[in-house]
Amino acid sequence: LLFQDDQMRSLRARLRVTASKAYLAARGYGEGFEKYRKLNEFVSTFDKDEYSARNPSFTTLSEDLDQLGKWDKDIATMRLERNVAPLLLVDARNFKQMLLDQILAPQNAIMELILGEGRTLGKNIISEYKDICSKLTIKESVSLNKQADFIAELKFAESEEKKLEQQVELVQKIYKRLDKMGVKVPLDDRTQLDDVVEWVEKFNASTEQARDHVKEQESKYEVKLNESI
Repeated sequence: LLFQDDQMRSLRARLRVTASKAYLAARGYGEGFEKYRKLNEFVSTFDKDEYSARNPSFTTLSEDLDQLGKWDKDIATMRLERNVAPLLLVDARNFKQMLLDQILAPQNAIMELILGEGRTLGKNIISEYKDICSKLTIKESVSLNKQADFIAELKFAESEEKKLEQQVELVQKIYKRLDKMGVKVPLDDRTQLDDVVEWVEKFNASTEQARDHVKEQESKYEVKLNESI
């Protein structure tokens, strides 16, 4: 009866068409979820301690945070249709909510690491500026050996200047990134950032005064040398 009755043959044909369309619709719908595969793998296996142990640079942290931001936008555009096709019902809401919940952990962990990177870098910058400036303290009536040491310290300061400027730019970039992400930066870190800027000014003033002092001492030695001839 199933194979000989005209009505049954017609019904089977319609069912095959319906099933075929449902399969194609399901496949197309499923392909749209491929872009969430890497995201799902990343957030499902993310381990804060393991990630931190890699000691990622600010560049890596920033790139990972950017990628999470892109994935976050992808989640917002996820198709949530329940009736994908006849005979096929899909509920993606739970999957979407799961991703939204899980993506917060790596985002918060990375922003915390970026804050720590800025804090450590700022502290090191200030320490180096302090050390250099302390060695550029001008003292009158020093021996030729002491004067030679002073000139050596000035040359060292000048050789470090570009590197320190780049580090200052980086630490400022870090805090701008945190502000952009709406991270609540502690007052101590804000104060330290201000201290960095203040030490840049002290460094510039110290090196300028040191150059003037060296020129002045050279002129004095030249006068003394001419007088002794």
